[in-house]
Amino acid sequence: MSGYHSPPHAWSVRTHPAPPLFAFPRYGTIIYFFSFALNRRYEGKPAGQVMLVVISNSIWIVFPLIGLYASYVLLDENDYSLFRDLIR
Repeated sequence: MSGYHSPPHAWSVRTHPAPPLFAFPRYGTIIYFFSFALNRRYEGKPAGQVMLVVISNSIWIVFPLIGLYASYVLLDENDYSLFRDLIR
């Protein structure tokens, strides 16, 4: 069975490697961001630098969530319309 490939619907959200890959960057970013906020590392820093930290951390939280949602739609519902709409 060396040339056998399972159909896409054979994967589930629990067994596919994508959800953990999207979850780990979000988890690390949340740990860093709360460490930054709770330890008051923003004190004495210019507002631009604090905004840079907030914006860059937001990117690492929002985009993995979008990836998790896309993985869920693709794997659990076996629906490719989310990706078709992006191409059109």
